[in-house]
Amino acid sequence: MNNFEKAIRGRDRISVIAELKRFSPSHGKFPEHDIEQLMKAYEKGGASAISVVTDAYLFKGSLELLREARRHTKLPIIRKDFLTKKEHIDASVEAGADAILLIARMLDEQQLQRLATYAHEKGLDTVIEIHDDEDFKKIAGITNTIIGINNRNLQTFTTNVRHAEKFLDRINPKFTIIAESAFSSAEEFAPYFGKIDAVLIGTALLTSENPSKALSSFIYANRP
Repeated sequence: MNNFEKAIRGRDRISVIAELKRFSPSHGKFPEHDIEQLMKAYEKGGASAISVVTDAYLFKGSLELLREARRHTKLPIIRKDFLTKKEHIDASVEAGADAILLIARMLDEQQLQRLATYAHEKGLDTVIEIHDDEDFKKIAGITNTIIGINNRNLQTFTTNVRHAEKFLDRINPKFTIIAESAFSSAEEFAPYFGKIDAVLIGTALLTSENPSKALSSFIYANRP
């Protein structure tokens, strides 16, 4: 367990992974944020970790975006992108990531295992993202990873904030679990208390006039 997983693990509270992205297919362009100021806002608001979306094609991100975030925060950072090769992992290490996302929909079980193992050898934590039953089947033999359940369908981009619930009883509690996407208020955390370790939130923070205050509202409101 490396810095990223240590920072978010624990069921006594729900940690928040605060996201940095420039654009999304479902939302469009996000407001321009000074990266240094945004990282300070996320730290002040109580984020446990940072997510940086580096995909250039759909999300208009870059590795330089990750490097800049790394320069301005000591919080652990996960690189979110469509990673399929060991070279992508090497680049993640060079840019300063502490963890990477591997998307089960894009990779078979052998590829997931191979890339996760290589990432661990390079000192990174891995989050394997699932959305449906086919994805879930792919992680059956993988043990040394964090599991992310995406509330967003990556084909239609529709969201359901309670989608992740359907998998929780099927995942061994030894895994660190993240629920990703669609959260717009702290009240939506309620079904997940004691069942997951963290949520990943992007749009609700990036579109707020005060990201720090918005983040605090997620963290300190509606505790169990």
